[in-house]
Amino acid sequence: MKRILVLACVLLLIPVTTLAHEASGHGPYDPSSLPPGVEAQPEIIEHNDVFQEDNLADQRARNWNGWVQRNGFWYSYNNGIRRTGWFRSGGAWYFLHPSTGRMQTGWITVSGHSYFLNPRTGHGRDPNRPEGAMLNGWVDLGTYWYFLNPATGNNHNPAIPYGAMFRNVTRVINNVRRQFDHGGRWLIWHSDSHEVSFWQGAIGVHSITVGTVSAGFQFHTQVTNARLDWGQAIGVPINLSLAPSLAQIRAFGGTRASMEFADGREPGWSTGIGGWAITPRTHHATIIGNGTVRQVNRTNGQASFFVIELSTAATWTAANREMSQMTTSHELGHNLGFHGHSNHATDVMFPSVHRHYRVNPTEGQHLRQIYRMFR
Repeated sequence: MKRILVLACVLLLIPVTTLAHEASGHGPYDPSSLPPGVEAQPEIIEHNDVFQEDNLADQRARNWNGWVQRNGFWYSYNNGIRRTGWFRSGGAWYFLHPSTGRMQTGWITVSGHSYFLNPRTGHGRDPNRPEGAMLNGWVDLGTYWYFLNPATGNNHNPAIPYGAMFRNVTRVINNVRRQFDHGGRWLIWHSDSHEVSFWQGAIGVHSITVGTVSAGFQFHTQVTNARLDWGQAIGVPINLSLAPSLAQIRAFGGTRASMEFADGREPGWSTGIGGWAITPRTHHATIIGNGTVRQVNRTNGQASFFVIELSTAATWTAANREMSQMTTSHELGHNLGFHGHSNHATDVMFPSVHRHYRVNPTEGQHLRQIYRMFR
């Protein structure tokens, strides 16, 4: 019989301070690993070349040198002969297809190592590097972050080639311990809990106000905002459910006494609390995140969260609106599978109420990666 767990989380009403977030960038290119003789080759850029090659002798006869663009593809020539494989030009490394000589972009695998070559468009493109240039350092492909071995410095991994993707390894990068899975995906662990959960199927949320609430408590709007924000952050649609019985998550908003009654709590239980969440789940898998064993759960049954009305005034201050929105987004985050809390004071999943109510990228990625891996 599977073990069923229930998570109850509370959000405290205490002041917080703002913490700085880490920035990242590309590392240096390696000037020392140049193959012998490559720099001595002349480099001539010819755009929109219209010559046709008939055979190998014709290539030599034309005596092309350097980069040539033909039919939308780039090639590099040495005295009329197409280069193939790795080639360094203008301070960057390129990979030319072993058979056709076409310059490659995006992911390639060479001798068991994966490299990322600057694409013309799309995720991962570095606008400061030429098309096709091998990148290094952090690469954001929209769903996941990857790290490509820099040439030198503290982040360099001497066990793999320059530019190769980190995989199946835990490394300290920019003074932070980070875990990369078998596909090179950076597994962000952004919570103080060892658990995380996901919903297998559709996710619908139904919001309910309990008792008499003030006109300033726009709870249904807050739930809508939270649904849309979290849906974008984790890459999964979180829909409005019109019937409470069909919703995967029920959201309750109201006075402290009405919330305690709705959840069957003792009167006065929630003093000092802004909200709480209950998430039933069963164990699904075990992963390694940041070098530590983590438990992945599948959420089942019906989850619920409760948000306490901050003010009885007909018109709320901006601070009250923002703190109430943060509380709603925070508790929905728990129901979506973010167990525990973040230690970043501007995160929605920080354990104390504040005015920053938008989901930050790192806390969103904490759940996004799990939904991508297991959903």
